[in-house]
Amino acid sequence: MTRIGEFSPEYVHAEWMDADVGLKVGRRFDGTNRKVTETEQLTWTRPCTVTIVRPGSTFGYLMGDRHDGSPSGAWTYEFCALSPGRCRLQLIFRHHRTPTTTERS
Repeated sequence: MTRIGEFSPEYVHAEWMDADVGLKVGRRFDGTNRKVTETEQLTWTRPCTVTIVRPGSTFGYLMGDRHDGSPSGAWTYEFCALSPGRCRLQLIFRHHRTPTTTERS
């Protein structure tokens, strides 16, 4: 989880929120992203919760909404060994509808 930034042009950092040790379902972290445009650099951090841990095959987490932390997206990484030293990575993203401010009132 902490190495995703090495392979992503947007995801730059993760920091565990709990003192718990080890990657397991329910563990929480703050994920930070950065997007550089011609005119500005945008940085944002969202609360995330690990939802899937299958060592060697699958890792997934829910990303929280910027307003209230409710789920706004689900990320799943599936790894498939092809040969020694090679694997295929499939990234699956599901966007959860986020209510607008007026819908929350």
